[in-house]
Amino acid sequence: MWIRVLLCLLVILFCTLLGYFAASRYRSRKNFFVQMYDFNERYINELDYARRPLKEIVNSLGNGGEFGALIGEYARTRTCGAKFTFLSEEEKDACEGYLKMLGTGDSYSQKIFFSSQKKLLDERRIAAEKELKERGGLYLKLGFLGGLAFVILII
Repeated sequence: MWIRVLLCLLVILFCTLLGYFAASRYRSRKNFFVQMYDFNERYINELDYARRPLKEIVNSLGNGGEFGALIGEYARTRTCGAKFTFLSEEEKDACEGYLKMLGTGDSYSQKIFFSSQKKLLDERRIAAEKELKERGGLYLKLGFLGGLAFVILII
């Protein structure tokens, strides 16, 4: 009897974890756009005041998260490699265009470009947070309910 209850709980836990891992796409997407928005804000401030080279800016910020790794790779190699599965093709193209503008041209034209990107990045960040809130919870609930359905079929 207790083994059956334990097995049922483990099945429900396993299915809920599957739902959690299925929602990781939306968490990664949200974190990517939050990091990109934060970097954009910092880079605009750097252009206004410090005007350090791109490699110094990237090294001082660290390479945390997917966007941090992408920007670190771009600062080293000057190649855009946004190969993330959680981004759409349009978002990958926009990210590559964003990266290609880093460190090119004078500071005034860069400041204008990155200031214009601020609203777009904010919209994408908000949309990614909203999508995570909607679909992340949905996948968790779906995993839990799938586990319950499986347990009911077993019993």
